[in-house]
Amino acid sequence: MCDGHPSEIADAWGKRARNAVFALYDAKSLAVSLRRSPDCTVDLSHVAAALGGGGHAAAAGCELSDVRPALAGMVADRVGRVLERK
Repeated sequence: MCDGHPSEIADAWGKRARNAVFALYDAKSLAVSLRRSPDCTVDLSHVAAALGGGGHAAAAGCELSDVRPALAGMVADRVGRVLERK
């Protein structure tokens, strides 16, 4: 998860990771940004297209409409469990 600037985050991670793909859920745009390390040859446009998005070989993205409700459900579940113990 990130709070904007997925390209900068993936760029920093790509300097440390080898042959890696990064999938960042951007809390600002509510979208998934796909990036890869410089040595990775995976065509991210194909990955994004399979998820209903698009982009380029090295940088692509998509929106996953079920992610936001799933996260909200997880938060509600955890808060509920804490409240049950009180």
